[in-house]
Amino acid sequence: MKKQIAVVFAAAAMAFAAGPQTFTGVITDNMCDNGDHKDMKMGNDAKCVVECVKGMNGKYVLYDAKTKKAYVLSDQKTPEKFAAKKVTVVGTLDDAGKNLKVDSIAAAIRAGPCPAIPHPMETPEFYCPTCAKPVPDPLVCGDCHAVICRTCGTPLERIDDLGIG
Repeated sequence: MKKQIAVVFAAAAMAFAAGPQTFTGVITDNMCDNGDHKDMKMGNDAKCVVECVKGMNGKYVLYDAKTKKAYVLSDQKTPEKFAAKKVTVVGTLDDAGKNLKVDSIAAAIRAGPCPAIPHPMETPEFYCPTCAKPVPDPLVCGDCHAVICRTCGTPLERIDDLGIG
């Protein structure tokens, strides 16, 4: 009886473990499954991915750089719009761990704030409403290109729009 109960619990645990999981990586093709398209000399990575899939009968795959594994995606239509981009895929791996049955694909959302990069200015063009002064050396967000105050992080306004200066 104890063995039967143990077998039932083991089977239930395996059934739950085999359910959908979340994977993050880059959409690429199985010909360049590590996401490196330099040798193909076809232009940008997205173009190379689409050309390999459409023109050379390749398959869209999700490449996970952390595990250095590529998973062939069951959905071969949706990945085209995410070619060469980082995505999050929810799906179920097959028993061999090579094919991923896709439930959903979405652009990966990066955790944390946007990294701001220094952006030198010759003359102050921006005004910080929080600091109440012109800002000669604002930061420009590397992702969304928002211009923010280096001191307080507030989005800046153009001096020309305020009618001062």
